Amino acid sequence: MLSLPEEFLLLALDDQKGSFTTWTDYGLAGAVLLELLIRDAITVGPKNEVRAGSSPQGDAALDAALAAIGQLKKPKKLQDWVSSLLGRCKTLKPTMLSDLVARGVLRQEEHRFLRVFAYTRYPEADGAPEDEIVGRMRRVLLEGAEPDGRTAALIGLLHGCQMDGAVLRNRTERKTAKPLLDRIAKGDIVSSAVT
Repeated sequence: MLSLPEEFLLLALDDQKGSFTTWTDYGLAGAVLLELLIRDAITVGPKNEVRAGSSPQGDAALDAALAAIGQLKKPKKLQDWVSSLLGRCKTLKPTMLSDLVARGVLRQEEHRFLRVFAYTRYPEADGAPEDEIVGRMRRVLLEGAEPDGRTAALIGLLHGCQMDGAVLRNRTERKTAKPLLDRIAKGDIVSSAVT
């Protein structure tokens, strides 16, 4: 099973080009915070201040984020963590991408621009995981299925990052899903912080 940040990365990735959308970093930080909240590894206080628990999660990326949150003596607000988490934990995205490559979900391709500048692309190797995620979200947004907590969190996060197009294919689907998208995103404190 993929973690929420891994699911978000798959949806943020352009399957053909192997590159990411504009708001990926903010969304990834939000997804990490959501996963830690779901696992009860962090708590959010009444003034949106984030406090870390002490138990490691057994996931390198999540543990790096948890350590960064736990280092501060004075807790930061949720919105501040969304904007600074990736700067404090520079290995989050590369670690998750490496894990997805190792599991055969993505391929790693090295390229050069003008034979000088090296860059890496991550095209999809196995479309089944992303198809399952998109199908689950479409059932909620278009067919009225009841979302579980993880699906609702991911929907709110995608909406906050203006990435509804990863799931909704045309204007009619977006119009149909908009009221539910707005309601889910409004009720999720992390999605609101990402927005």
